[in-house]
Amino acid sequence: MGANFSHLSFKYLEFGAGVDPNGLIAGETANRIPWEYGVNAKYILPIPDSLGDVAVTANWHWQDHFGDFLGTSQIPAYGLLNLSLDWKEVAGKPIDVQLFCSNALNKTYESGGIGFIGISEVTYGDPRLYGIRLAYRFGGQGK
Repeated sequence: MGANFSHLSFKYLEFGAGVDPNGLIAGETANRIPWEYGVNAKYILPIPDSLGDVAVTANWHWQDHFGDFLGTSQIPAYGLLNLSLDWKEVAGKPIDVQLFCSNALNKTYESGGIGFIGISEVTYGDPRLYGIRLAYRFGGQGK
């Protein structure tokens, strides 16, 4: 099991020549995520070594809302769940298989954007994505 946490408290203290600090609408944490956290868990299945190593992993990542540099666009907070099943050295062979699913809850979320003169542009994050990855190790006894 694991966890991570970050907090960013950002503020401009000095300005170059010709920069008007009063003109900075969102000068403190613009385009920077002030709060984030994540938790993850991995469970290794108790199977015989001759079959390989099989593990199930779940990861939750959350991030706070944040705004753009102009102070005109606000990206809402969101959380994402990612899952995977990893099978290393399938049946003692130099083959690895991973089944994965990112954004498992199929959350619709904004990952970026900008607003200008009453017009907003929004970039959305990826929808649910799932698939399989295969790896084969050559030479050196497949290690």
